[in-house]
Amino acid sequence: MSKLPRQAIEAEDPTVALEQVHPAKPLSSADAELSTVFEQLAQRLSEQHQVNRGVMVVCDDSSRELGVVSVWDERGMKEGLTLTLPSEDSLFHQVVKDGRQYVQQKLSKFSGNFFERKLLLEAATSSMVLMPLTSKEQVVGLVGFSSVANGSIQEIVGEEFLATTSVLAGLIESKIY
Repeated sequence: MSKLPRQAIEAEDPTVALEQVHPAKPLSSADAELSTVFEQLAQRLSEQHQVNRGVMVVCDDSSRELGVVSVWDERGMKEGLTLTLPSEDSLFHQVVKDGRQYVQQKLSKFSGNFFERKLLLEAATSSMVLMPLTSKEQVVGLVGFSSVANGSIQEIVGEEFLATTSVLAGLIESKIY
């Protein structure tokens, strides 16, 4: 069974605007619960650490492709979508492969691809974090957050953040494996 819960939209051409991906309703209560936990985490991080963007990605168990399932910004959630991310020059794929957190403070040197930049960054972004979601010693996805406030990203990786990312990993694992 594929880990990507919905029909994937291939995004190989960097000229395709992300806004062309239209969110749909979650297909099940498990989808809704996953999005709800992610949205609550994003809002909490926004209030406490000035995070202004977030993305949740799941990893397909057979192909190891990454699919974006939820995007959050200060205007709210975009959920119920799956945008398959290209693996070329992909920082997201590298984080999943390594299974380690990635924090970057100087984003003029962002090492991800066009789609990752569009999903997570804006012109004023100063820092970001990518956290792999691990369940049963396997990376099942990742969450990423960015902030326009200097230094705020370094402060978010605490017990509450790790506990919530563990919950997200468990929800993904129970749904797609």
